[in-house]
Amino acid sequence: MPKTVLFFGDSITDANRLKEDQMEWNKAHRLGTGYVGFIAAQHLYENPGCETRLINKGIAGNRAKDLYCRLHDDVIVQKPDVISIMIGINEVWCKQNATGEVEPARFAFTYRAILDEIKEKLGDIPIVIIEPFCLPNERLTGGYDTWVKLLEPLQEASKVIAKEYNCRFVPMQEEFNKLLAQAPAEYWLWDGIHPLSAGHMAIAKAWMAAAGDLLT
Repeated sequence: MPKTVLFFGDSITDANRLKEDQMEWNKAHRLGTGYVGFIAAQHLYENPGCETRLINKGIAGNRAKDLYCRLHDDVIVQKPDVISIMIGINEVWCKQNATGEVEPARFAFTYRAILDEIKEKLGDIPIVIIEPFCLPNERLTGGYDTWVKLLEPLQEASKVIAKEYNCRFVPMQEEFNKLLAQAPAEYWLWDGIHPLSAGHMAIAKAWMAAAGDLLT
C-alpha cells in the first residue's frame, strides 16, 4: 500500500506552498519551494513510478499551539503513515517582536500533547522531529545572542521529546553550524531564520539521512 508522509510546521515547511483551494490549477507547487519539495524530488526521482503521497501542511507564523489547534483537520484526517514536525522558531520571533512570550515548559507541554494525540488517533506511527534553528544575522531583533538564549531551551525540549517518544531527530542547528565553515550564514539562512535554496537543501539532506528509509 502506498505511504502517506505529512510535513507539519511553520513558514520554513510552508515555503510558499499552494494551499488546497489553489491546487486545482497548479499542482506542481503543492509542496512549496523548500525542503519538503526537495525531499519529494529526490525520492520520486530515485523511485520512478512510486506512489508515495507527500503532503505539506506548513503554515507561516505558526507556533506549537497553532499546530495543536489544527492537528485534527490538517493531520489526523489525512491518516498519514509518517509525520514530520518542525516548530519552535516563531515562539522566539513573537517574543522578540513584542507579540508573545517564550515559555519552554508550555512549548514542551504542547509538543507532547501533539504527539500524544497523534499516537492516540493514528497509533504508533513513525514521527520525525526537526530541530528549530537560527544563525547570526543583523535582521534578528534584539541580536543573535538573545535569540540563541531563547531558542536553546526549545531545541533541548525538541531533542528530549524526540527521545522520549522514540522519534527520529534531525539536529539542524548542528548541521547549520558545520556549514558555516563552507559559506557565511546569509548563504544558508537569508535573515537568520528562513533558508535560501542551499539551506533548504541542507535540511532535506539531513532529513533524508535521519529518516529517508521511512519513505519506502
